This record gives sequence, structure tokens and C-alpha cells, in this order.
Amino acid sequence: MANKKDISIGPEDAAAYIADMAANLRGIAKNAELDFLVYLLEMTHEEALSHFNGLAGERAKKPG
Repeated sequence: MANKKDISIGPEDAAAYIADMAANLRGIAKNAELDFLVYLLEMTHEEALSHFNGLAGERAKKPG
């Protein structure tokens, strides 16, 4: 597993990546009929998108 110092990704990129991975994993869980995991991954996806949209909105509001 990578150390924190090995990963240089900003919060906006991290949120987008997590949303994408959660969506992919949700599809796998759904095909395997793992309903509770589907639910948890959907919540993860929505939360990551919420963070991504909030961070992108904050960046758009900053002057310059």
C-alpha cells in the first residue's frame, strides 16, 4: 500500500476518482446481487460527487 507522501492528488481529483471507482464497484456488486454493498457504494458515489461538485464550485468562485 502506498504511503500518504507517495500520493500527490488534490481533493477535487480524489473525489472524482472515488466517485468513478464507487460507480464501477456498484455495478459489480449489483451483478453479484450484493444489495447492501450496492447501497453503500451508491452512498459513497453520491458523497464523492457532492464533494467534487462543492470543490469545483469553490474553485469557480475564486477570483483570478
